Amino acid sequence: MNWLDTILVWLFPKMLLDGTPWAKEWDLQERQGWVPATRIAMILVGLLYIGHYYLYDLPLDLQPVDQWFYFRWGTAFLCFATAAFYYTPYAISTRFYRWPVICACIWLVISQSFVALWHGKEAWIFCFIFLTGSMLLIRESSLKSILFSLAIIAAIWPTLVLAGVDVPSIISGSAVTIGLISVVRSSYLAEIRNFLLNKENDENKQKLINLNDEFVERFKSFIPRVIADRLQQSIDEKGQSVLQASMDILEARKKDVACLFSDIRGFTQGSKDLEEFVSRSVIPEVKVCSDAVERHEGIPRKVGDLLFAYFDDEQPAMNLLRAVAAGMEISRHNSDLNATSTERDIHRYILISCGSAIVGNLGGFDSSIEITALGSPVNLLSRVDDATKQPALARELEPGDILLCSRSRKILADTIESSGIDLNIRCLDLKTLGVEIRDFPEINSLYSMKPSDSNFQSIMQPYEYIRNHAARGQQRIHTAR
Repeated sequence: MNWLDTILVWLFPKMLLDGTPWAKEWDLQERQGWVPATRIAMILVGLLYIGHYYLYDLPLDLQPVDQWFYFRWGTAFLCFATAAFYYTPYAISTRFYRWPVICACIWLVISQSFVALWHGKEAWIFCFIFLTGSMLLIRESSLKSILFSLAIIAAIWPTLVLAGVDVPSIISGSAVTIGLISVVRSSYLAEIRNFLLNKENDENKQKLINLNDEFVERFKSFIPRVIADRLQQSIDEKGQSVLQASMDILEARKKDVACLFSDIRGFTQGSKDLEEFVSRSVIPEVKVCSDAVERHEGIPRKVGDLLFAYFDDEQPAMNLLRAVAAGMEISRHNSDLNATSTERDIHRYILISCGSAIVGNLGGFDSSIEITALGSPVNLLSRVDDATKQPALARELEPGDILLCSRSRKILADTIESSGIDLNIRCLDLKTLGVEIRDFPEINSLYSMKPSDSNFQSIMQPYEYIRNHAARGQQRIHTAR
């Protein structure tokens, strides 16, 4: 900024607001801060005039008494009337809201010059004190304050000369007053600059917040819905950054989980027809399967036609119920899609196991991020999937069947069948079938369950009950906090 710009800005501070979206906000803020202060100031000045009459004019027996009475009380009434105006709605709405106090200040200064004429020329100094106080109260720019002061000085000059005040004293008082007002009202420029700085800071903070929100939303679009919800909850409740919340939520840790594994039979051969089979059948079907997993708060991972998911609720029984409910939905959706599709059918088995595993981000926080699970229940499903391709076991199964490991079957029995609800589950004796699960020779049996209406209802009834009960518990915890 060159010297000319500096002078112009000092004379016209509101130039800084030109071209900004905050000019009206500044006017409103200035008005809302100025009006209450003016009310108090005018009431105090009115009280001072009344007190001056009784504590100074009467004890000194200033004559004529009636003249001083009307002068002091009349001025006090003017101050009270001005203060009363600023209690009306017009004080905020009108464009010329400063004019009542400007008129009152003009009267205060001019009337004080007459006091020098009536009482003694020593009172002339109060004209300039009142003038300085008026400029502080009116709170205009340096240029307007100086012009206003010069106009008032011109108005009181003849009266002061008539009162016997020598011209050099008037000039000296005027110069000191103008200089003091110039210095004091320079704060108006500082106030506007501080206002603009605060608004720019607020704008920058909001931009950062918006960028952070946009980053969170984009980041959430690349991660499973359950992880995204946990991430947002951690940000909201703990005030963490995206990176802090991500590292906390995705930290690899050991959990008791239920796992779901399903791939498409004959996909390798069918994938040769990219346009028909893959685009029109597989891609929509995989999306439906993934949505079913996320609807039941599972964490899916898709690799080609393979769908893997884990469920890591604190309750092992709830994990298994969610996995089975998601598996049944996948099987039933798959059946519906096959019934309505004109393309070749998609055949799946849904394999479910449970146990301890390491879950979370097993990669880094760059392009290598990998949200998955590692452990025995995951490996078991991979080996069971291989076993289902053996003819002896394949003959016992139909597309859409749900296969459970022994531990999963036991948890279901403890959770559902103990409540008197029956599940139609068939035990498959692997020794009788001559099938061995590679790397898991201790597995002698699997359990097959059809996604029938009766089995679906038998699963959903306790599942909904436990989920609703858990939701009410979480709500009570949240309310207590």
